Amino acid sequence: MFKLVDRPFPFKGIPRKLTRIVLHTLPITKIGEKCKPWFKVLKSGTSEVHRCPAPKLPAAKKKSDAKVRIHVSNCVLTGENKIVFFDGKLPDPIFWIWVHTSFITKGSTRAYYEKAKIDGACNDVACNFFDEEFMVELWWEDEIDSPMMR
Repeated sequence: MFKLVDRPFPFKGIPRKLTRIVLHTLPITKIGEKCKPWFKVLKSGTSEVHRCPAPKLPAAKKKSDAKVRIHVSNCVLTGENKIVFFDGKLPDPIFWIWVHTSFITKGSTRAYYEKAKIDGACNDVACNFFDEEFMVELWWEDEIDSPMMR
């Protein structure tokens, strides 16, 4: 079905500005508490280009009510990037998403990733840590100052 590719895409990508990330439901930690998510962006999966601390979490009555909005500033991405999410001060990632900016169409504002398409979350088929409704929503803006966008 899929062909394994061991090298990056041959094109550079179009600059896109990541402005917001919305987590639809919060993962549950191994000790049964709500996750305190924060993330970093790795260029080509290796070098860190952006880091965002954990936001203040809303009070939710049920875990399915939790929707966390993370506002992102000064995060312009180009090409292949890995957005890696962590819980609190734990060193191991809880889930991650690969994004190539060439596949985000010009003028589109949102990209949705369902649980089945999120690395780390898709393995939780019993929904022990990730709710079945878990989803990540990325909000984008075109980088106007880029010569590629003119």
